[in-house]
Amino acid sequence: MKPLDGMVVLDFTHAAAGPLCTMLLADFGAKVIKVEKPGRGDGSRFMNMSQKFESAAIGGDYYLGLNRNKYSIAIDISKEEGRKIIKDMIPKIDVVVENFRPGTMDKHGLGWEDLRKLNPALIYCGISAFGRSEDDAKEPGMDVVVQARAGTVKITGEPDGPPSKPGVSIADMGGGLQATIGVLLAWVARQKTGRGQFVDVALFDATLMMMANYAAGILNTEANLTRMGTGHPQLCPYQAFETADKEWVFLAAGTNSLWRTLCRVLNREDLLQNPKYARNYDRVVHRKELVPDLQKTISQWNADDLMRALSAEGFPCSKLNDPKEAYLTAREKGRNIVAEVDHPVFGTLLLPGVSINLSDTAAEIWKHPPILGEDSKNVLKDLLNLSETECQALQDNGVIEQPVIG
Repeated sequence: MKPLDGMVVLDFTHAAAGPLCTMLLADFGAKVIKVEKPGRGDGSRFMNMSQKFESAAIGGDYYLGLNRNKYSIAIDISKEEGRKIIKDMIPKIDVVVENFRPGTMDKHGLGWEDLRKLNPALIYCGISAFGRSEDDAKEPGMDVVVQARAGTVKITGEPDGPPSKPGVSIADMGGGLQATIGVLLAWVARQKTGRGQFVDVALFDATLMMMANYAAGILNTEANLTRMGTGHPQLCPYQAFETADKEWVFLAAGTNSLWRTLCRVLNREDLLQNPKYARNYDRVVHRKELVPDLQKTISQWNADDLMRALSAEGFPCSKLNDPKEAYLTAREKGRNIVAEVDHPVFGTLLLPGVSINLSDTAAEIWKHPPILGEDSKNVLKDLLNLSETECQALQDNGVIEQPVIG
């Protein structure tokens, strides 16, 4: 049994935020049917770091990481027949997720107001960049643009350098997680009321939510967030230091107790006697003196020696890892975050695994990220009881598309 067994999702999403949401739903039992445009599909099929995955129908690596466990149907919703297919499905659908610019689905007669009439129990999640007010709905937005407007880019980077985008897509991934939570909350509510509802998620809101720990200070005081490299505006020392062997180590003295541990391991008990460093707030205020002083001490240690000494005392620390090294280390330790997936074209692929582990109703990765339209006919036969002849006629008329695989 999976927690979401029985949930059927129509997935009109593309790129990252929406696909992350629907992938997580699929991992835990939902039947997710990804609806894509014939001949093109999700634009992320074209997004690659490697030529290995350069194929609109199969890849790219961006797409492969966010679309496991889904069925793909290629339907042209610009055609009346294509829209009719979707509407005929809706009574059998529990959740619709889309992340087009607000108004796009309405133009096709497939928006929330249209579809709720066909299924009052429908949960409809609309993910936008900036929200659905008249002005915001018109604004196109991608991750870096949303982050710039939300301010995360302004506070990322070195103090004397230019603003920098975080190395991960905070707006997209945060928005995808918020959408997942929203759908699940609506699903629980439906068990009690029998009614569906609209789940409104904006990447802008999700990005601001990522700064919730800063919000009280920003909104109620004169606190001013600035770029401080690997440092933390509310904690000190809580950042990277360079060791004698030119490695970078990250030390997190997040409490006064941990600060005392750090001083003892570094043989710097003198710092504990300095009233300027007595409390975390004092250390934050005097970071310009404290951090260079610590750097001089840490520069006399080799990274491995320092990590062993600190870890033995329960102090949170890490050397700087390469992302590939981090994934493979987690795999060696038996974490589920890397999965082997059989692909009909590429063979065995290592793809992102599961980051949420339930003891009794665990997730399962059972299907490769689908080739564009590979499930078109089977889904229509299953949900709408169409015959092979009817499906073939739709394909001949360009309404649906299904490739020949193998």
